[in-house]
Amino acid sequence: MILERAIYYIKPGTAKEFEKGFAEARQYIERQPGLIKIEMRQGIESPDCFMLLAWWDSVESHMEGFRKSADFAKWRAPLSSCFSDKPVWMEHFAVEI
Repeated sequence: MILERAIYYIKPGTAKEFEKGFAEARQYIERQPGLIKIEMRQGIESPDCFMLLAWWDSVESHMEGFRKSADFAKWRAPLSSCFSDKPVWMEHFAVEI
């Protein structure tokens, strides 16, 4: 099992829109083979920053399965209008060492 961590920077003042978009978008990632659990957290000191945590059975399930599926575009669609110009930072981590 691995943990995906993605940091999303959004445009100031769009947090409610982003939360609504995530509520719509999560169906597309939750139905993916290999996804175990997903969470989205809003920054406290930086409320225009959100952190996605997704537990997958493998990196391949995420990168080869979900990221190359038609559902990936559907996932991003309700979120992307909120994204700022800063890049999204995504990495994979071992769950336990």
